[in-house]
Amino acid sequence: MVERIQKYYNFAFIPYIEIKSDIKFSNVIFWSFEKEDSYISDERIKIHIKNILNRYVDYTNKKPLKKITMVSYESPDNFIVFNEQQIKEIKEATFVLSFCSIIRNVDFRAFPSDNFQIVFQNFVPGDTSISISSGSYIHNTIGGPKLDEVLFITPYYITQGWGYVDYDERLFESILALKNDLDNEELFARIIRALEWVYHAYSNVSMINFLSRIIMMSTAFELLFNGIGGRKDFTKKIKKHSCNVLDDRDEYRETRIMKINGKEEEVELSLKEWWAYDFYILRNNIVHGNTEEEIQIKNEKGFDYFLLSINFFEESLKRILSEYGYYEYTEVDEISWASIYDKV
Repeated sequence: MVERIQKYYNFAFIPYIEIKSDIKFSNVIFWSFEKEDSYISDERIKIHIKNILNRYVDYTNKKPLKKITMVSYESPDNFIVFNEQQIKEIKEATFVLSFCSIIRNVDFRAFPSDNFQIVFQNFVPGDTSISISSGSYIHNTIGGPKLDEVLFITPYYITQGWGYVDYDERLFESILALKNDLDNEELFARIIRALEWVYHAYSNVSMINFLSRIIMMSTAFELLFNGIGGRKDFTKKIKKHSCNVLDDRDEYRETRIMKINGKEEEVELSLKEWWAYDFYILRNNIVHGNTEEEIQIKNEKGFDYFLLSINFFEESLKRILSEYGYYEYTEVDEISWASIYDKV
């Protein structure tokens, strides 16, 4: 009997992040290629993958990237070609990990979503040729070059040197708990679609401007809230899905003169509600083509509406997950959220 040899193998990896220990999201496993000796049983496959990864290099010294993150399905030693469902699950897991990392960004240590780009690579052990495919709209495939003839140089918009990815493990695990609950598949699917828009909004590619990011984040909110019926509805939903412990304090409230049905009236809201109201007006001004003078990307305190939007999105997501019993909203969360009032 002739042994049947699998011709093509497949693996997925994220070149531009480093993780300290394995991260599991249902069937998807993120692990550092530093563990290849204990995780990959076939020496031919191990050597071939290492040769491929060595072609991904730093943009300053052209040396191979270190601590590349592998993305496996069910087992780190599984290199069978992914099917569509498995690719979908890998992308979902990556959107969740990306979001849970981006919300930990600080001025001196930040990752854009581009750092979480997944590469899917087919290969034949021992075959030194490589096919390169790229493009989500116009798909382009280049076949024929040998491994030693190509270099994948890290783009300059990728951040480097920040070390291991830091991510919100409690939030990550709560979204995983939602995924594992088949009674709420629709909610999980909606949250994933919302996180995908956040992923696009936090790309560091130069051609994306802040006005586009506002539209992407407003779309993410609309998915998260299962629809938004205008700025008043958005304001109500931000109020409902965020902590209210400080809302009644005088210093965190503001009264404005508003025109309602043609008449001027005093309207008093919390500062967070006014942020939501103003954010939606900004969204409308962008969508309806207002002039640059009419589009204010920063609030009166000088804070960027876009950068604040992920704080509100994070809070709303945690509160929704808490309402469904997947996230334990604690005093630590309340204290963290309280800092938002200094910025809105």
